[in-house]
Amino acid sequence: MKLKYSILIPTMNGGRYLIHAINSVLQSSNSNFELVISINHSIDDTEELLKSIHDSRIRIIRPIEKLSMAAHYEWCIENARGEWITILGDDDGLMPDFFPHCDYLLNKWRDISAISFKRAYFFWPNSADVFGDTILHYIKNSKEKIRYSKIDLLLVLAGLKEHYDLPQLYTNNLISKSLIDSIKKKSFGKFYHEVTPDVYSGVAISLSIAKYLKIGKPLFWTGSSPKSMGVAIAKSKTNNHNINKNENSLEHFDLAEKDGLSIATEINSLLYKKSDFALNIYVLSGLFNIPFNFKFINKKFLEYIVYGSAFAKNILPSSLRLDSSSLFKKYFYSHIKSRKLNIIVIKIFFIFSFILISLKHVYSLFKKYASILININSEKNKLMYIKKRNGLNSISDANNFLKGNQL
Repeated sequence: MKLKYSILIPTMNGGRYLIHAINSVLQSSNSNFELVISINHSIDDTEELLKSIHDSRIRIIRPIEKLSMAAHYEWCIENARGEWITILGDDDGLMPDFFPHCDYLLNKWRDISAISFKRAYFFWPNSADVFGDTILHYIKNSKEKIRYSKIDLLLVLAGLKEHYDLPQLYTNNLISKSLIDSIKKKSFGKFYHEVTPDVYSGVAISLSIAKYLKIGKPLFWTGSSPKSMGVAIAKSKTNNHNINKNENSLEHFDLAEKDGLSIATEINSLLYKKSDFALNIYVLSGLFNIPFNFKFINKKFLEYIVYGSAFAKNILPSSLRLDSSSLFKKYFYSHIKSRKLNIIVIKIFFIFSFILISLKHVYSLFKKYASILININSEKNKLMYIKKRNGLNSISDANNFLKGNQL
């Protein structure tokens, strides 16, 4: 019988988190999946931890040489055997009902090749300096909705949605292997062509399909930890005082050139690395690096949309506690000048973006606090918004909490 699911976990020095990601997958009695763990030359205790796990559903692989993040993801999908694939971050996890609910969805929606699930967040200990004091954020509803991928891609580029709202080959998404193979076929045999693999996958998938399925019920935990790649890049300094940050930055950027991957030449690399509050610039880089022909909006026009909204997003309030905003502005102005973009047109797009994004923020805050106050706990809509640790120290604890609350 052909395997239905491949759960891929690429890891490098993530042992303390990885063990919980593994447990979140193996807690299921389902046998129609493989858990592929790829160890990218870790020097922590990952190998030792894996010796204690014995399960026929696990397959451990190791690339011959240390790979950049995107090349490591490529290596993982090349080794996948299942009909449906997700890549799970080593500080992320699956929820207890992942496999039965995915079986239900795939039986009901037979003409789709990409499914995206509502995000639920778990914040690991020692991550408050970046993410604030939230520990767990989970909202469930019963919606199953078809969305149009190119419309959502445009909204992301305009700053009205985030890159993770696209159907990505990463946590919170399930992508058919046939779709991945079709993208590789028209992309010179490789899936990834940019340094940031989750963002690039969202662009490549959105340009390759007309629609995807959006599910209101979370089936993944998005784990945010001191090891999280986005945090490591955002907090990276020139001094080498933190080995995890430096290793993550090395895996993301420094090894990419060796693997034939780069930020789009149309985008200043310094601006890219300080765009923590405006990740639609990452999305634009991914779009510029797409190797196959596609029908979408004129690229020069997209630059005006992206840079106007990126500047607005950079100056608007954010929940992230990072200090990259001033450097972003410095690199932003020099980049606009080097691209010979009309600053007046940029300002016009900035004004429109600032108004629209501000209205969206106000609406989101209203929904958030209204939900907390009302605390709707019906079967169709459930909320958890927890700010006290109370023993919630890992993804395993978060899943036990879910089971205890029958969510």
